[in-house]
Amino acid sequence: MFTQTWFEDLAKHNFEKIKIEYHPISFLEIGCYEGNCHLYMYQTILTHPESRSTVIDPFGRGTGSSLHENKLELFKHNLKDYLSRIIIYNNLTNEILPTLTDMYDIIYVDGDHSAVQTYIDGIHGWKLLKKDGIMIFDDYKWHGVRKQHTWPQGMAIGEYNHPAKGVNNFLKQIEGEYTLFGKKDGFDLDCKIIDLNRLEEDEYIKELETYNYQIWIKKIV
Repeated sequence: MFTQTWFEDLAKHNFEKIKIEYHPISFLEIGCYEGNCHLYMYQTILTHPESRSTVIDPFGRGTGSSLHENKLELFKHNLKDYLSRIIIYNNLTNEILPTLTDMYDIIYVDGDHSAVQTYIDGIHGWKLLKKDGIMIFDDYKWHGVRKQHTWPQGMAIGEYNHPAKGVNNFLKQIEGEYTLFGKKDGFDLDCKIIDLNRLEEDEYIKELETYNYQIWIKKIV
């Protein structure tokens, strides 16, 4: 039971391209919403009976809240067949991520979309990601650029509160420690880093159409 289909509309096509051998997978989702992605993961990637997952979400006390009245109960309902394999933290990431000691094969960052929090979630999450593990940042092209869309101040690509700014700062911090996913991995579009200094160029704005909506990176060290 879902009130939105954002995962299906904007992200699922990337997940469908990832091929992972059948073995136990550990998955951390930062911002699980109603469980759309989490359910997909258990149905397609976390299929080994020893696969486990962790979710961190304030379930209505943060941004992007579900339209459903009881967010936590909705998530549990949607994942009812897998709850014994899920650790649920009903809290903010700043309270939980620094305390975690488990290491993960896949980390999906889809929580608070502010630039600062996206950066912080990336930094904390990177310490928990195994070598050769995958980290995904959702909504990297969230809301588009100001020239094309009218959104609340700060929420267009390149503005102070946009997640791309936080992701870019994080990627600078871990330069040399990752590779980007793209067409070589079966994606329809390459994951590319947005040049935030070129957003006044009409040709560059057009070029952004060839960039993946998300950023997928593989940890190589």
